[in-house]
Amino acid sequence: MFEANMLLYAFATLIAVLYLPAIVKPKAFRKQITKFISNADNCRFTGILMMLTSFLYLSTHWELSQDWMMSISIIGWVMLFKGLIYFWFPGYPKTKVKKFISSDEIATMIGILSMLIAAGVTYIGLNLV
Repeated sequence: MFEANMLLYAFATLIAVLYLPAIVKPKAFRKQITKFISNADNCRFTGILMMLTSFLYLSTHWELSQDWMMSISIIGWVMLFKGLIYFWFPGYPKTKVKKFISSDEIATMIGILSMLIAAGVTYIGLNLV
C-alpha cells in the first residue's frame, strides 16, 4: 500500500506549502486563513478531508509503538480528532485562529516553527523509518 516514509514526505510537503506564505507574506496569510475558516462549509469540508487522510495514515500504522513509526500513528490520530472537531464544531477553528494569529509577527513565528517541523518530519522519513 503506502510506505511510511512516503507518507512522512507528503506530510512535510503539505506543511511547507501551507505555511511558507506565513513567512513570506504574513499579513496576507492571516487574511486568507481567517477568510477560509470563517465559512462553516469550508471547515466541514476540511474536516472530512482530514478524516479521510487520517485513515490513510492509520491504515499504514495505527498502534502507538515504541519506535519512530509512532510518528505515523500520532499524525493519523491527531488528524482524525482535528477532522472531527472541524466537522462537528465549525465555529471553533474561527475563534482559535483569530485569537492565536493576532499579529504578523506571530504568523511569521508559526511559519518558521512549521518549517522546522517539516524538516524534522523529513529527517524522520529519510533516516529513522
